[in-house]
Amino acid sequence: MTIEGESSKRVPSSGARWFVTGAGGQLGRAVLALASAHGIRAQGVSHAELDVADPEAVERMLERARPDVVLNCAAFTAVDRCES
Repeated sequence: MTIEGESSKRVPSSGARWFVTGAGGQLGRAVLALASAHGIRAQGVSHAELDVADPEAVERMLERARPDVVLNCAAFTAVDRCES
């Protein structure tokens, strides 16, 4: 897999286990699809499965999953509530 940026880099994907939060949202679903397309083992969790605002729950989940990479795709999308 190649990541675009200042310089393109080859990212080793074989054997890497990804853990994706926010898997029920638009970005999380896209990341899981990308991982799958590149043969990367990825586990996704939605807000219903993991509240990322609960540090103890996050720690327990990561201890069970033992991922190599964590991608936090969780987002709070209620714009009006964000601004107040």
